[in-house]
Amino acid sequence: MAEQKRMEEFLKFSVEETYNEQKNITNGLLQVRGKSCSFEESSMTFEFPVLPWEENRVGFMHGGVMCTAFDFSMGVLSRFYAGSNWAPTVSIEVKYIRPVDMGDVFVVKCIATATGKRIIQLRGEAYSGKTGKLVATAAAVYMSIDTTTEKRG
Repeated sequence: MAEQKRMEEFLKFSVEETYNEQKNITNGLLQVRGKSCSFEESSMTFEFPVLPWEENRVGFMHGGVMCTAFDFSMGVLSRFYAGSNWAPTVSIEVKYIRPVDMGDVFVVKCIATATGKRIIQLRGEAYSGKTGKLVATAAAVYMSIDTTTEKRG
């Protein structure tokens, strides 16, 4: 129960940090909402309202923005498991299944599948908030870097 509470607090902190410290960069522009988390499942779920600036040239949510939402979501979960370490993205792969309408909500559930000392592997599923249908999946790898012994970047 203590670990679940710690995860809930980290989810809340991460979303608040995005609004307070990253409001004018990509993460803040996404207007993310933390929906839920489960320490038992090693998962976090986020909601991203599909905004006008995210529209592609044919009127749907841009695939690059979908990838960014996955990276944000899985990045938060990887940082939870990395603790005080820095956890940059090593790789991310997105599979697009169906388009997401403007005005919808892009719902991302990410699950940590391996949380080693150095490498954190995750998978993600994204759903339409309106229809509940699966719209994309992702897989990513993050590296936990101890910044007290290694230089960042």
